[in-house]
Amino acid sequence: MRSTTEMIKQPLQVKQLKMYHYLIIAALLLLVAYGVHYGIIHWSWFDQLIFIYVLPALMFLFSLVAPAIRYRYTAYRLNAVSIEISQGLFWHQRSAIPMDRIQYVTISTGPIAQTLGLSKVNVITSGESVALPYVDAETARHISRQITERIKEVSSYV
Repeated sequence: MRSTTEMIKQPLQVKQLKMYHYLIIAALLLLVAYGVHYGIIHWSWFDQLIFIYVLPALMFLFSLVAPAIRYRYTAYRLNAVSIEISQGLFWHQRSAIPMDRIQYVTISTGPIAQTLGLSKVNVITSGESVALPYVDAETARHISRQITERIKEVSSYV
């Protein structure tokens, strides 16, 4: 496999999308922390308050740093024989999916991703489902068409 620098990178809106995802998780943790805080005050466990606020604060800081790191190490490449995907935050994973194993392709998007104009291409093989990194909607349709045409070519040989 080639280096990640030679692979196709995601659009910059993906950093925003991931930041929103992490901030939503941080907000949910903060709500839980406030609930536990209320319980501690109600039951007079004041010395435990520091632990309740550390987790949401760390999650907030993580949500500001993690999207940039994840963006840097996420890329993909389509070629005639396979799809190569590189992704990860702490543990970097690289995989190659042969074109002859692909059964079909779907395009998915969520509400935040749709607002940012992003879509995810899901490649389904006989044993697994792999999602390519987020790309803009037009590129997702183009990638889907390319893979579908390649699947037709491969199936005509069989």
